[in-house]
Amino acid sequence: EIHHSHVGDVLAFDDLLRPQTSTANAQQMSLSNGESYPTPIVGGGATAMRLETYNALPAKDQSLWNHYSADLELSFNLWMCADGIDVLGTSLARVVVDPLVLSTQEKTNLPGPTTARLVSAWMKGHGDDEYASATLRAVANFAAADYQSKNILENGSRPRDHAMSEHRVLPEKARDLKNILVRIAEEAQQSPTFPSGLGKKCRPFSWYVENVHPELKIYQVEENDEGSDSNKLNMSNGKTLPSKPLDDQRMAIISRASPVNIAYVDASGGHTEDPHMGATDENGNFGYVHDETALVKTPPAFVFKDDMDHTELCKKGDPNWKMLTEKVYVDLTNHEAAEKRAEHGLAKKRAKIFCLVYTIEKFHDRVPAIRETWGKKCDGFMVASTKTDKALGTVNIPHEGPEEYNNIWQKVRS
Repeated sequence: EIHHSHVGDVLAFDDLLRPQTSTANAQQMSLSNGESYPTPIVGGGATAMRLETYNALPAKDQSLWNHYSADLELSFNLWMCADGIDVLGTSLARVVVDPLVLSTQEKTNLPGPTTARLVSAWMKGHGDDEYASATLRAVANFAAADYQSKNILENGSRPRDHAMSEHRVLPEKARDLKNILVRIAEEAQQSPTFPSGLGKKCRPFSWYVENVHPELKIYQVEENDEGSDSNKLNMSNGKTLPSKPLDDQRMAIISRASPVNIAYVDASGGHTEDPHMGATDENGNFGYVHDETALVKTPPAFVFKDDMDHTELCKKGDPNWKMLTEKVYVDLTNHEAAEKRAEHGLAKKRAKIFCLVYTIEKFHDRVPAIRETWGKKCDGFMVASTKTDKALGTVNIPHEGPEEYNNIWQKVRS
């Protein structure tokens, strides 16, 4: 099955070296307006490079048996030994590929022995042994679980003591398989086509993870003295992953976020400790406290200028009117009834919605339209701005950094 890629799609891999689709972050996409952006590994219909670059690549292992393993080797070559890989936009390159040229197995399958060979070549030296060990362990665990599942299917049912059986058999099988993979990795180094000396010619795999593929989660599993398995999450760059792995979307956010100090700072003494200065009143004095319920308590009426204005704005077929009346439906009658029941203890406490709008003083003329329509339906409402105006519900919140869209989060922090 062929899946067409979209702008921003990149190809990466998991701890088993299996391919997975990821997404370029905003910073990467902004470098050239999305026309090109980096990708951890190649996997498209074509890969273009200078001839001298290809000839200078240090690893060309002829024993890699399918296209995906060759793509991995090429990717490691280009990132760790050359200048990296960029996805080209459709205005720069267009490739048409016959879907029958490559089978799914050739594109995605990576047998254990091939994995061991790649690990032995690219995860040795520079203190990268923990990556090699973790990858081989992950492959062995996956293979052991697959072996166990097939045995259960072949036997027709699980044994009565299946919980104890799995606890005992699965780790033993995984250890045996890992030992085999370690032996294959060591023997691969004696092969005549095995790429040697990469540790002196190329960057370490830890550099690749930190700079190219930071979303890669490494699960390091070690055996303790009693022979049971204890799970640890490690990364060679010294970062500790959470005990419960995050999903791919949150890992992508964390990987590109710079650390900030979120420690509590007592700002009660004159509100002078930036970025916790709080808000100012209409005269510029710190200590202003906004009443977020003011709008819902005294909502302004929505008034048309005249009948012509009503006819023009609410004419039949108007897409904005259709959106409000056909696409979005709020059952205010039942909502208010539920609120009353909750107030009298006849139902559980209702969830509330706080609405926050970001703007600056020159756009205050846009605020009334919000207050007269959806704003007054919020349980709490505030407009974070550069000038406090009680009549509009705008609040001036000084903060660190410039007054610009990409620095809006500092208003929340302040």
